[in-house]
Amino acid sequence: MKKIIVFLTLLFCATSLLAKGYSGAKKFREFYESDTKNEIGAGFGFLTLYDIPTEIHDNNAFEIVDKEYSHRPTLNLYYFRKLHRRIKLGLDVTWQKTKEEYHLNEDRINDAYAEIQKINDWETNPEKRIQDQIRALEKDIDYWKNRSNEDIDKYLKFTVEMKLTLISRQHFALYQRYGVGPTIKFEHDHDGNPYTHLDYNICVSPLGFEIGGNKLRGFIEPIAVSPQGLIHGGIKYDF
Repeated sequence: MKKIIVFLTLLFCATSLLAKGYSGAKKFREFYESDTKNEIGAGFGFLTLYDIPTEIHDNNAFEIVDKEYSHRPTLNLYYFRKLHRRIKLGLDVTWQKTKEEYHLNEDRINDAYAEIQKINDWETNPEKRIQDQIRALEKDIDYWKNRSNEDIDKYLKFTVEMKLTLISRQHFALYQRYGVGPTIKFEHDHDGNPYTHLDYNICVSPLGFEIGGNKLRGFIEPIAVSPQGLIHGGIKYDF
């Protein structure tokens, strides 16, 4: 983590120096400012914070289910309004799906039964507790046997963002993006019933590149902690 912080600090200093330039290169260091005020864009990304799976535990804290996640790429649309030649403020809307597949793990079930039987070793009257634990485990086994082995979780993310342009040329720009906003999560409860849950998201994208024409450009953000993912790219248009 320290190395990453040092790297980002040095990167920021280097880009600032490039933005200032040398006294003998006035034309190169001039900040390109178009007469457009609005920016729209569309993109996709990978590896969001929701792509980190959460393990499933049954009532007895035994993991009797193997769960696999298939994370779909994020899709997003955004709009920015220019407030200053270096600062834009706007809104991003991001959509994401995560597919979950799961099945019973027989080895873990056997291990769970073995752990329950160990109650004999450290309780004086273990019979009732053992039976209660067995009934709870059997209930979970029946639940997973009778349930579909697939879920689709959906995430709709709204982020109010600020875009800070560090370097601007006619066909190239270097920028940063920061923001925060709510996330609506469409999930399933333990009984398989759908429900919605409100969460929040943050956006910290310290390094973004734009390459293209005066108005239509492509962009890439290779290191971002954002609702769009660690890697995010797409196209944008100024008007």
